Amino acid sequence: MPDFLDGGGEMGALMRAHDWSSSEIGPPEGWPQALRITVRLLLNSGHPMYIWWGPSGACFYNDAYRQSIGPERHPGSLGRPAREVWAEIWDIIGPQIEQVMQGRGATWHENQLVPITRNGKREDVYWTYSYSPIDDPDARGGVGGVLVVCTETTQQVLSFQRSREELSQLAALFEQAPAFMALLRGPEHRIELANPAYLRLIGRSDVVGRTVAEAIPEAAAQGYVTLLDRVYRTGEPYIANGAAITLQEPDGATSERHVDFVYQPITDAAGKVTAIFVQGIDVTGRAAEDLLAERLASIVESSDDAIISKDLNGIIRSWNRGAERVFGYTEEEAIGQPITMLIPADLADEEPLILGRIVKGERIDHFETTRRRKDGTLIPVSVTISPIRDRSGKIVGASKVGRDISAARKVQETKALLFREMDHRIKNLFAIAGGVVSVSARSATDAKDLARTIKARLGALARAHALILSPNAGGGARGATLLEVARAILSPYDTGSGHIAVDGPELECGAGAATSVALLLHEFATNSIKYGALADASGRVSLTWELEDRLAIVWHETGGPRMEPPGDDKLGFGSVLVGATVAGLRGEISREWKDGALRIRVTAPLGSLSN
Repeated sequence: MPDFLDGGGEMGALMRAHDWSSSEIGPPEGWPQALRITVRLLLNSGHPMYIWWGPSGACFYNDAYRQSIGPERHPGSLGRPAREVWAEIWDIIGPQIEQVMQGRGATWHENQLVPITRNGKREDVYWTYSYSPIDDPDARGGVGGVLVVCTETTQQVLSFQRSREELSQLAALFEQAPAFMALLRGPEHRIELANPAYLRLIGRSDVVGRTVAEAIPEAAAQGYVTLLDRVYRTGEPYIANGAAITLQEPDGATSERHVDFVYQPITDAAGKVTAIFVQGIDVTGRAAEDLLAERLASIVESSDDAIISKDLNGIIRSWNRGAERVFGYTEEEAIGQPITMLIPADLADEEPLILGRIVKGERIDHFETTRRRKDGTLIPVSVTISPIRDRSGKIVGASKVGRDISAARKVQETKALLFREMDHRIKNLFAIAGGVVSVSARSATDAKDLARTIKARLGALARAHALILSPNAGGGARGATLLEVARAILSPYDTGSGHIAVDGPELECGAGAATSVALLLHEFATNSIKYGALADASGRVSLTWELEDRLAIVWHETGGPRMEPPGDDKLGFGSVLVGATVAGLRGEISREWKDGALRIRVTAPLGSLSN
């Protein structure tokens, strides 16, 4: 083989092994010098190159080019006529090749769509390429062939098209937004963008390109430019609710408007403020009771909510930081994916119904449903969905504002729990008062003695409350010894006849642990007054505790009314409260009913008492 075919990787090897003697251009030893030089250049270039040579356009190409043509043309196209190899696109490239072969000059094509079949399917492929003549004095017209230097730009073109679509969607959102918006660039606050709502608010349209002070001098006089200066200087946003501004009408009259707005600084990669985004709503004339609610809603929606746009096929086209916070997907992970990735399988029928209403131009307000985060967890959300229209008014997609309402649901559950506890506590107060009267009546000799005894015991209850819940010097609940807690809780029921016994080693409890133990003993005593040993003069209660590797507290009732385990249908909120309190101590509780008596045992790690 001649030296000019040396190297060239796989294609160099294929050219050297090819049987050129049966082709119209003959063996390589007889090739024209122009073809030799060009083939040498092609084989040693890392840039994709192609050659068509001779009247039939025999095909040559290098390793860099073969990656773009697929198995349909590699390696079978080597040396074959151009029209056979590229029949499917000959209507595009044929005239271009002919122009060069006829000596009418080179061609240049940038991001040209040339669809080809490769890897078994028809693809839209974009190229930037040039067709240049290969001069040969012995050829007709002095041109022996065509050299193609090319680059596939499919990914760049598709990326540009996607970006243009996203910008179009964002522009539609900006133009159609009911809130007024403007972008102020630089320290002089030059208006770069302003949506129709902003222009309606200020009552003029020729403001883009002018500074705020030039376009709205009355706003500067009322201190709004000073606020902008502060935001630009400090990088801290400014939020106003119901702010008053007097604006000049086109006829010279003035009008006062009230607006909720945010001055949000925009920073560059270095963290330097370069612009300020203005967003707000005109709340003039709104009813006073609605004003606060809408102000708060506006602030929340502008800072925390997920704002998403999608096309009519349900493909996500834009994704803000709020959406990333709520759903866990980054912008790169979400855009281009179907919105159904957020919808649980059992709610899959929601999306076709939503898109059907959007296509009709309907707006869906505050639709509560469930969505799935990236980590698979399900969260309750409230969604508002609006159509997106292009400049001609055609509906091209939908915008979604989604709010995570997990916290609101939790608040509702907490309120219900608090109301149940309040009801339980009130009932217990009556039970305690009744128990105090009952216990006191056992030993009272007359009405005055009874009143004195009741007053003393109610006072003991108050002192027990103060012992556990009164704040210490640091502002929080204080701790106490376990003996102090026990005596404070049980002393109101002690008639001095020995029917209540308390015994155990000295043990300090932190404020939290003391409160938990007090709640437990209070529940045990209240139940005993209602149903157990303390409900009868002959009843006895023994409270003991001991220390080993864990703390063990034993409450033992005997001698009162015969006690039996309650059925599951009779377990009340007190049982829920006791269970939650023991769990808070990282402990365990057991109850034993034997021979009409009750024995309760609570165990917990010693470390839990220091909390």
